[in-house]
Amino acid sequence: MSNNFKFIHTADLHLGSILHIGRKVDGSINEIFKSAVNNAFKKICDIALEERVDFILISGDIYDREARSVKGNSFFIEQAKRLEEKGIGIYAIGGNHDPIKANVELFTLPSNVHIFSSEKPEVKEIRDINGNIYSRIVGQSFRENWDSRRMFEGYKINDKNSFNIALLHTQLDNSNNYVPCTVAQLKEIENISYWALGHIHKCSVINECEPVIIFPGIPQGRDFGEEGLGGAFIVNVENNFMKSIKLIPVSQVVWKKESISIEDSELELKNISDLEKMIISKAEKIINEIEIPFGMKSYKDNYIQEIKGFVIQWDITGRGEIYDMLKDKLDEAEEYLTESLNERLLTRDLFIFTKSVNIKIGSRVEDIERLKEQNSVIKEIKSFSNKCLLDESFKEELVRRLGSIWEVTEEHEDINIKKLQLNEELLKEIIKQAEQLTIDMILERKEDI
Repeated sequence: MSNNFKFIHTADLHLGSILHIGRKVDGSINEIFKSAVNNAFKKICDIALEERVDFILISGDIYDREARSVKGNSFFIEQAKRLEEKGIGIYAIGGNHDPIKANVELFTLPSNVHIFSSEKPEVKEIRDINGNIYSRIVGQSFRENWDSRRMFEGYKINDKNSFNIALLHTQLDNSNNYVPCTVAQLKEIENISYWALGHIHKCSVINECEPVIIFPGIPQGRDFGEEGLGGAFIVNVENNFMKSIKLIPVSQVVWKKESISIEDSELELKNISDLEKMIISKAEKIINEIEIPFGMKSYKDNYIQEIKGFVIQWDITGRGEIYDMLKDKLDEAEEYLTESLNERLLTRDLFIFTKSVNIKIGSRVEDIERLKEQNSVIKEIKSFSNKCLLDESFKEELVRRLGSIWEVTEEHEDINIKKLQLNEELLKEIIKQAEQLTIDMILERKEDI
């Protein structure tokens, strides 16, 4: 028997959640923001029907909350019924956001949906029209928001003559509460051809050859922590081997942090109008900078057409004379640019929504690099800055002094929404900005140079 089939692997749909825009937006753009999360899953189902795949895998977090929303649950059922009509199955596990307990379903599940138990691993046999098994899917759901069980150790499939798939919602970290495990441990589980992982919101190819170990990432990002193009995987299997895997881009809205140095500008920046022209020039090039993660092949060449628009954080850096004009009114300039850019760029067919403009520029100083190397005070500042970046004890003390309003967590799921989030990237940015501001203050005092 020739075991040829297709499936889609997705995860972290987070139905019931919204994009974290933070500003009021009117009209059709607001509708795109409100429906983007649901529309990403609808697009996945559209492709499943178009390609006539055999089944869809969902590796946890269909819903954003354990107490799933009525609208989110209803939308999932609606899409599942579309697939049911064409004989396409859905095999899913509950993740840390939607653990499986008794009576969690608000609606009756269609017959094509199987949610794996949270009590023990289950194996589902996938058969062709003649009753022959061509694939087996093993999985187990979370039973609480944190689940430290090494459930993958119970993933037992004794037959290696089929293409076997394992569903797992994990951080792929051996020391946390989200199914602790390592890549090596997953590879040790026998007779698994494809590890369909979920939980990490960034597309990540962990292992390309068998067993394939892969995270599809979140289909639709909701904030800058979920930056870039999101999607799902469509996988072709022939004779029990993976023939191809392609990304199906489904993000209608792409989040992007964009850094621009005023030193790279072709214009001589004299005022805010010039600064705005520089940003708009960069904005017009953004669509050409969108890339498929890991250099993977896209399901379709015209994937850009799926994008309705962008949410951008503009970080303006570098040194120039314009700083002397703006240094006492940076907050005003940032607010003006944010509003003005939205007036200009939101009405385009491919809209660009500016969430914020952060001006982090300094004054122009001749031979500044020479001064940094020769001036003892500046050298000491740079040395201390490097210690804060590299020395863990310095770093811990700095975080402590920043105050309790800040929270340090590397785990996206553990975020306390009442606190400001401080990760490695932001801490580095704070240190470097403090270094620049301190040096600028010294450079302005000519007698110290």
